[in-house]
Amino acid sequence: MRAARFHGRGGRGEVVHTHIPTRKPVEVYLKLQGWFRHLFEPNRQDESIRRIQERVDAYWKQVKG
Repeated sequence: MRAARFHGRGGRGEVVHTHIPTRKPVEVYLKLQGWFRHLFEPNRQDESIRRIQERVDAYWKQVKG
């Protein structure tokens, strides 16, 4: 299932969400992705994880209006 669709209009684009996912903490997603391993090993980067979560929260707040 696609979570978002991109519509272009005159060189500008707009993301239209066709599905609003059940939100989980970003940490769950980041741990599954190997390229984010540096946030957890060898030392956990709590500040970086917190900033990523804040950006995601702000994005979904804007989407929901």
